[in-house]
Amino acid sequence: MSRARLGPGALVCPVLAIVIDGDPARAIDISRRRHVSFYMKMPNYTNNLRRLGFCDDDFQGGGSDRLVEALTAWGSIDQICDRAKAHFDAGADHVIVQVISEEDTPPIDAWRELAPALLDVAPPAKAVV
Repeated sequence: MSRARLGPGALVCPVLAIVIDGDPARAIDISRRRHVSFYMKMPNYTNNLRRLGFCDDDFQGGGSDRLVEALTAWGSIDQICDRAKAHFDAGADHVIVQVISEEDTPPIDAWRELAPALLDVAPPAKAVV
């Protein structure tokens, strides 16, 4: 949608929040508590999400499962890379990946595991004029 609205010359850089966890219930819970619930308090985000088809019920309790799953990639490294690739396939120039975890410290181990796989997903760098 962004690429269509902005055209071929604009820089499109979506954020992809991720949880590296293969247990759906745990991944959704982590994302809801540590990421999505924060945005449910901000009208600018909820108004935009309404434009994308979400409703008031989706904003309750820190965000419905449907909303959390739409806003967060979770699962194995391959599953997360598939979600990042979908952004590139849809016209993104860059995907900003935000690792969400239970810890309050930077998720260095997750980045070490994820970074090499993401390099294989990203298209070759291109100059933006």
